[in-house]
Amino acid sequence: MRKNNASLFRLIKKSSKDQLVKLAGSKERCSHGHTIFEHPNCFDLNLEEREERVGVIDIETDHLKADFGTTLCYVIKELDKPNYYARVITQAETMKVNDKRVVESCIEDMRRFDRLIGYYHTGFDIPFLRARASINELEFPPYGSIYVDDLYYIIRKNFGLSSKSLENACRQLLGISNKTKLDGKIWKSASRGDDVSMDYILDHCMKDVENTEKLYHHIKDFYKPVRKSL
Repeated sequence: MRKNNASLFRLIKKSSKDQLVKLAGSKERCSHGHTIFEHPNCFDLNLEEREERVGVIDIETDHLKADFGTTLCYVIKELDKPNYYARVITQAETMKVNDKRVVESCIEDMRRFDRLIGYYHTGFDIPFLRARASINELEFPPYGSIYVDDLYYIIRKNFGLSSKSLENACRQLLGISNKTKLDGKIWKSASRGDDVSMDYILDHCMKDVENTEKLYHHIKDFYKPVRKSL
């Protein structure tokens, strides 16, 4: 069932409105006796493939574990385009330890994309968001609906660097050193609703996204994107 749902999600995303109306009205059934929306994998659709929409994602949190922390902010940038999607937790929300609005908005923006590029986002960002979504009783994108490229594992496998951090990879391979520094005091202040600290963290998050995009273009010829789901 989960596989069918993921296939149906991809079908809807890559089909035009006219194509969907035509498919909905079709009485054709597969060898199992099901309609195209029940068994989308059984049909040879021959639909015109549109260009894959790719985003670069990063989040900032006030704890490494989702049951103890909240999502302070997120940034998603459309690859090679000046389109940013971002939200920041408010002071009132931090006082209530409530990141539901931020997580819900992040999920909505994630669904704009077919593929999300990040740095260790399959190890931290996505599992954290998935847990916070569940805690906040929100529906998270299902398996197969969005593909992921995690540059951390490309760096770890293909580049012999002493440190596999995003900061070191960008400094050594790109000569970039404009990343804002991690400061625990700022993160603690932000978790208490300090606006100045939140501005700093959002800037940190945005620079991470921009540097991840630059790193992607530098190393993209050393790996092949695959259909790995979030």
